[in-house]
Amino acid sequence: ENVMTTQLIEFTSTAARPLPGILLADGSGSMAADGKIESLNRSLDAMIRSFAAEAEGVAEIPVAVIGFADRAELVIPLQPAKSVALKALSAGGRTAMGAALSITADQVENQEVLPRRSYRPTIGRVPDGAPTDDVTGPIARLQGGTRASKADRMALAIGADADELVGHQGREGQQGGRGLSGHGESWCRVPNQRR
Repeated sequence: ENVMTTQLIEFTSTAARPLPGILLADGSGSMAADGKIESLNRSLDAMIRSFAAEAEGVAEIPVAVIGFADRAELVIPLQPAKSVALKALSAGGRTAMGAALSITADQVENQEVLPRRSYRPTIGRVPDGAPTDDVTGPIARLQGGTRASKADRMALAIGADADELVGHQGREGQQGGRGLSGHGESWCRVPNQRR
């Protein structure tokens, strides 16, 4: 009887269900001012360590980081937080946020990257300014995607001018301009703190 119970437990145990987080990190030149890139790097490190510590629970938290400046790139492919070896991001260039949003849509819609059994992903952006490329098409892809449209989306403005950025993005998004918060995205301000 004990053998049957053990077999039943083994049969009903499943791997932790992934709770994916995709972070779009601004590495544009303006992030070099006032210690913003350092704050972002510290925050990323703390977030990933926190997610790794939660990995022992009900859900595994895979993380991806998409950096954007003159171009966007998948800096950390989606992987369990406990496996991430984060390298510090540097600042320089423009703000190719549209390209980063496009990579995000590709990642979320790809079932080889994001398994079907995953919880809906959380997509977070950390900008300090407005995009310098077109975001209209990538936003439409996120809104119209089978899986991306269900993602939780948030933005964390960083720096002393974060309140101005949040207001600008909100106005632009509501008027159909280049902002994003009018597209189902929650905003909050992250104060810039030097250490």
